[in-house]
Order: sequence, then C-alpha cells, then structure tokens
Amino acid sequence: QNIVIDAKIKNETGLTKDTYVDLDKLSFRIDQDVFNGKAKISNLTENMLVDANLNGVLNLANLSKAYLVQLEKDLKGILKADVGLNLDMLSVEQEKYENIKASGTLNLTGFEYDGEELAKPLVISEADLKFNPSHVALNKFDAKTGKSDIQATGTLDNFYGFMFKDQNLKANFNLTSNFLNINEFTPT
Repeated sequence: QNIVIDAKIKNETGLTKDTYVDLDKLSFRIDQDVFNGKAKISNLTENMLVDANLNGVLNLANLSKAYLVQLEKDLKGILKADVGLNLDMLSVEQEKYENIKASGTLNLTGFEYDGEELAKPLVISEADLKFNPSHVALNKFDAKTGKSDIQATGTLDNFYGFMFKDQNLKANFNLTSNFLNINEFTPT
C-alpha cells in the first residue's frame, strides 16, 4: 500500500552516456512496515555512478502478501535498514573498494530459515551489521540451530569484492558457544 515512485529518467543530448536516473523517492508500506529509498544513477555507459539510500523496516513474513510470486520457503524476521551507498563501477571493476562509500546499519531479528542446506532450522535472534568504507562490522550475531548456539562479533574485510566480483569473503570473528554440534550445520 501507499506505493510512491517519483523517478526521472533524463537525457538532454541524445547520447546514451548522458542518460541519468533520479529516483527521488521510492516508498511503500506492507502491513505496518514502511520502506523508503532514493537513488541517483548517472554516467550509465562509461563509469556508472550510484548514490543510493535505503531506510525502513520489512517484516519478511509479509513479503508474500506484497508480491505475487511463490517463495520456496516462508521467511520470518524483521529487517531494519538505514544504509547509504556511493560508488562508481570502475572502482568496483578495478577492485578499488576503498572508493566505495558505504555507511549505516542493517539489523535482522527473529529470522528463521529451514532449508535443505542445514540439518536443523536456523534461528537468528539478532544480527547487527554496521557499514563503513573500509569494512563491515558484525556488532552482534546470536543464532541457534538444533541444540547448537553461536554468538559472534567481528569484521568482514572483503565484503564489496564478495558482493560485486564473487571473490572470497575475508572475516575475523570472535565466536562463542555453549554447545556446538557441527553435524547440525550440514545437510542430512
């Protein structure tokens, strides 16, 4: 409900490279959750520039109410986002991730996933990520699968290479657990 899309696609020269997109406002409501976004995309064919912001709350269980696609697995959890991203694609292609300006937080609570990849359903009580230009900080991760519990904090140091170039994710975590059965993390 309350879907608002205020976008401009403009080209004043007739050259594809001079086309730009201004998404001044993207806003929608699913049940009681409101999500907002805005973005500016320019220089589409040479070195695309992206400046985007996302802010809002999504109850993942309500996604099937809003989209007429059937999800393989029902999702549960509350996602809160307040993230800004500024990048140019040339920096991504040349792996100059220090040029990516990211800031903000993502918080996931009450997430449940029951897939064939795991022997038992995974329940994430809370995961809290903070984005900054050099890395992504995992401020809190509290999860359980079967009888196993995991709490972790740490950093993800090649997050942008992982997301954009399918590179290996590098991380440094402090992990604690009261009980850990590795078999609960593998398929049956």
